[in-house]
Amino acid sequence: MSLLNYLPPPATAQSIRFGDWIFSSPELVTGNPFLGLGGLESPGLYVVLAYDAGWRPLPYRPLYFGESDNIWSRATPSHENYESWKGESRTATLYRAFHYMTGSTRAERQARESALIAHYNPPCNQRLSFDLGLDFFRR
Repeated sequence: MSLLNYLPPPATAQSIRFGDWIFSSPELVTGNPFLGLGGLESPGLYVVLAYDAGWRPLPYRPLYFGESDNIWSRATPSHENYESWKGESRTATLYRAFHYMTGSTRAERQARESALIAHYNPPCNQRLSFDLGLDFFRR
């Protein structure tokens, strides 16, 4: 592994795209759900990321995709997969980004979550919410 993978990432205000969906700018995973851009109940998707200088176009590698009706309370150190995220990141720092889906149903969120998991195969996701296949990206 390159020494560059251990350097801190550059500051970014740039959003990040996974598949057809735009996520917020990556920010540090924190235990405080009121830090960052939100804090109130927000349905949508979240992605947990590790800094990886070899990942393009931005240097963040997805470790885990999730969905929730309150995304701010899920991408935190209290998540049941937090230790897995830390182990896969190979660094002490984890990042998160959010894709807001105001007014969405759980089924809609699970469909997008499953499509992202199927496409990116992140190491900390162990199952799909739906079996959509990759055709979901070709709409």
